[in-house]
Amino acid sequence: DMSVGQSRLENAAEAARVAQDRALELRIANRRAEILFAAGDIEKADQFSETAMELVEMADASIADKCHIIGVRLRCLSLAGRIDEARKLHENSAAIAGQCPVVQRQSYLSGVAFLAVLGGEPELGIPEMERAIEETRAIKLPRLLLTPLHNLGDLKLRSGDLEGAEQAFRETIR
Repeated sequence: DMSVGQSRLENAAEAARVAQDRALELRIANRRAEILFAAGDIEKADQFSETAMELVEMADASIADKCHIIGVRLRCLSLAGRIDEARKLHENSAAIAGQCPVVQRQSYLSGVAFLAVLGGEPELGIPEMERAIEETRAIKLPRLLLTPLHNLGDLKLRSGDLEGAEQAFRETIR
């Protein structure tokens, strides 16, 4: 139940405040945003994801945490219709995403797909999905190919590349 999960996360956030662990508190805020997003409460998710973005400015925060938080923020902004803000975040976060290993970039890639689709620019996400697919193949983790291949197929379909979409979808179902 979502209310139990949110209650537990609030307790965890309070413990992080007492321990003066701001980075943990911000990761918890990001998790709360994800749960609220999944439940369809975009307004509250947006608030928590905005708070979590503070972690991106922390020098000692991990690249993976930063990339994950940016991905959640991209999804929230895109679904809230704040496309210009999402585009700016996407542009400004390319360096962070570029430093993050593909196995830890899934949230970010999902955010890019949301922005590309909801922003009406499917071609925006195609190069990043193709790069993620190449990197995933290089490390031989085929189970991680499903999401970027599906996203690539969707983006190619929306951009009018029916042949490319078919190829990506066929590979997804293999």
